[in-house]
Order: sequence, then C-alpha cells, then structure tokens
Amino acid sequence: MAAKKRKRKRIRIDADSLQATKILEHEEVVHTEMHEQAAHMEENVEPTIANEPMPEQEPKLGNQPILGNTPIIDEEKDMEMEMTEERLAQEEAVADHKEVTAGKEEVPEETQDISEEVVVDPTIELQKEIESLKQKLSEYETLTEELQQKLAEMHEKLLMSHADLENFRRRARKDKEDALKYASVPLIESLLPVLDNFERALDAADKSLDAEGLKQGVEMVYRQFLQVLSQAGLTLIEAEGKPFNPHEHNAVMQVESDQYEPGMVVEELQPGYRYKDRVIRPSMVKVSS
Repeated sequence: MAAKKRKRKRIRIDADSLQATKILEHEEVVHTEMHEQAAHMEENVEPTIANEPMPEQEPKLGNQPILGNTPIIDEEKDMEMEMTEERLAQEEAVADHKEVTAGKEEVPEETQDISEEVVVDPTIELQKEIESLKQKLSEYETLTEELQQKLAEMHEKLLMSHADLENFRRRARKDKEDALKYASVPLIESLLPVLDNFERALDAADKSLDAEGLKQGVEMVYRQFLQVLSQAGLTLIEAEGKPFNPHEHNAVMQVESDQYEPGMVVEELQPGYRYKDRVIRPSMVKVSS
C-alpha cells in the first residue's frame, strides 16, 4: 500500500514538473518574440531619425529636458519596462506554480488516502472480475461433470429397470398362457383313476358272468366320478320337489298332480349341473299345473 502511495505521488510530481517545464518554455518563446519585435522596431525607427533635419537646439536653463531624441528614448524605456514587468509576472507565476506544487506534495496523508480511495485502477478491477469469472466457470464445469456422471448412472439404471420390466412382462405373459393352456390338468389327473376303474370293470365283465358284481363295480366307479367332479367344483342341481326356478330348471312339460302344489317340480327328466356359482346345464323337469 505504501509503495502504491509513493508511486502515485511520484506520478503527480512528474506531471506537475512537466507542466512547469511547459510554462517556462512558453515564457521563453514569448520573451524571444518580444525581443525580435523590439529589434525590428528599432531598425524601422533609426532611418527615419537619420533623415530628419536636426532642429536647432536652444540652450535650456535648469533641469529642462533636451528636445530631439527624447520620444525615442521614452519608447525604449517604456518597452523595457513592459518587458521587465512581463518577466516579473512570469517569474511570479513560476514561483506561484512551485508553491502550489510544493503544497500538493505536502498534502496530509488523510487527504492522500481519500484521493487514493477515490482513484481506482480499472485494470485491477477488470483483472479481479476476470479471476472471479474464471473461478465461477471452473465451479460450473465441475458441477456439470458431476451432473453428467449422475445422468449417466441414472440412464444405466433406467435401462436396467426397463430390461427387468420387459423380462417380468414376458414371464407373466408366458405364465398366463401356460395357466390357460394347462388349466384342465388337475381335473384330468383326478379323472385318471376313474378311467382306470372303468377299464377294470370292463375286464371283469369279460371274465365273469356275474351281473350283480358288475353292477356294483359300475356304481362304485360312478360315485368316484361324481366325487372327482364335486372336488373340481361341479355340483348337482336339486330339482324334484323344489319350486320351479327358471334359472336352474328347464320345464318341458306341465302335469296335474295331487301331491304337489302348482309350480312345483314333479319329476326330473335330466339332471342339471352347476360349476361353482354358474349353472352350466339346467335340469329338465316336469312342473305341476
């Protein structure tokens, strides 16, 4: 800070010295021009005085001025006085300028500090602004690299998630197709023992002539078959002795009956079946009128 103050003070002193030098040079030029004008005027005046006849001089008494060359002498004196006055004025101006310069050099440090605070070097401010912008640019570049890295990681995760989702959809679609395709496998597996019993009944019928034993065997197979269907969700619709229900019964005939009231199922001609909550075949019945 002290070096900066000395440098600025030296710059002011150099500027004041340069200005004083210019003033002195200008004064010397003016002084030279005035000498040249005075010499020129003397050259013009001397021939005129030489050609004029000299008047007869009469003696004068006392301190009376002598006539003749008196006007020329007065003019020269006047010019010399003017030049002297101008020289004095110039010297006074130089002296005043030196005093002002010395006064500037002796300015209190507080005033110098104020002037130094006011004077700001634009190059330094511009350099500081450039450094600040470079720092911000470096920060932005670092942040951009971090964001690009995070973006690449998120993009990779997105691709992996998309691939996993596609695989899950493919597996779910295949499982659904397989479920629909092989939905009857459990029922078929449960019917295989019934099929085996029917084959045994037929073999027994070929080897034995006992009709009662064959009948009992077929009844056993029939009950087993109903049991398998019941386990699969198939149930028999009760019809005889029940009120007629058009959703479960199919009336093919109306008969008069003393045993049942009108609108009752008198006889079941063909059994009906319900799979879980859905009627897959209504019962064919006779209804009392």
